[in-house]
Parts: sequence; C-alpha cells; structure tokens
Amino acid sequence: MPITLTSDPIVSEAVVQEMLGIAGDEARLLINSASVKFKNYTGRLRIINGAVTEYQRGSGSSKFWLHATPITALTSVQIMSDGAVSETVTSYDYDAATGRFALHNRSIPLSEDENTLKVVYTAGWAAVSVPGDIMEGALELMRVEQDRRKGRAGVKSESMGGHSVTFQTGDLPESVAQAWDPYRFMI
Repeated sequence: MPITLTSDPIVSEAVVQEMLGIAGDEARLLINSASVKFKNYTGRLRIINGAVTEYQRGSGSSKFWLHATPITALTSVQIMSDGAVSETVTSYDYDAATGRFALHNRSIPLSEDENTLKVVYTAGWAAVSVPGDIMEGALELMRVEQDRRKGRAGVKSESMGGHSVTFQTGDLPESVAQAWDPYRFMI
C-alpha cells in the first residue's frame, strides 16, 4: 500500500529528492515524520496555509496566542458557553506574524475544563515559502533518520572496565532543535 503525503507537509517531495536523493514512499514517510515532529516540537497547528478552528480555555485575560502562524485571514472570534456561542467578538488587535491576540475591553472568561474561546482563521506559509531554516532542519532530521535506519546514527557506545554499553537516543538532533527554536510557542 503506497504511503500518502500529509496535507500539511514541511517540505516537498521534489526538494527531498533533489537534496537527499530519496523518492517515493520513503520520501513521503520521512516528510510525514518530520512534519509531525516539527508541529509537536513547536506547538504549531499548521505548517502550510490552510483553515484552522482553534479552541482555547479561558484564562481570565484579554490576551492569548494562536498556534498557527503566520495568520493570513481571520474569520471569527467567539466566546463560548456550554458549547454554544455566547458572543461574537469584533474589537481586537492581533499580530499576524506571531499570533499574539488582544481583545479590546474584554477578557476571556476563566475556565478550567471548558474551551471558552473559538477562533476561526487561515494560517501557515504558502507551500513554496516555508522558511529555509525550517526546511533545512527537516532535511537534517531526514538525513539522521536515514543514517539511523542504516545503523550509523543515534547509537552511542561506551566502554569501561571491559564492558560495553550501546543505546539509541530518540531526541531531535541539537542542530534541528536550534533551527526550529524560533518557531516554538512558549505559552
């Protein structure tokens, strides 16, 4: 069964083939894996421009952050109560690049267990304009994964007193983490 590329890929198959010489199912598998790892590491909801409906719990504050940037269009901002819209908010400011949002003369009701804010918007980069450091981090991660599959990476051996210990690590390589750090949401 052929592997399908996700609808939110971090890099194109053509770039992976050109840069790493990998094509087909293996390329799609690596792209899907790197895309998920990017979103998990950064806390983002989107990579490629698309529709987002984001729910958040109320903090009692008028400020919050959206998790898919850059924001390309904003459709609605609504306060929810018991799962239904109780108010549509029309007075706010936001930074499209960072996702920082501020309601005017209004705060989001505090809630421990209910999503009290619903924002519908379009966000992410155009497929041809994903920042280069994000793509380079993804390609580096794919190189490491290829090497790991061949037994050449992710293995650390230590010898002491005639005993040898070998183990595999699963963290992001430091170079990838450094490339992706500017895109993390620290909320």
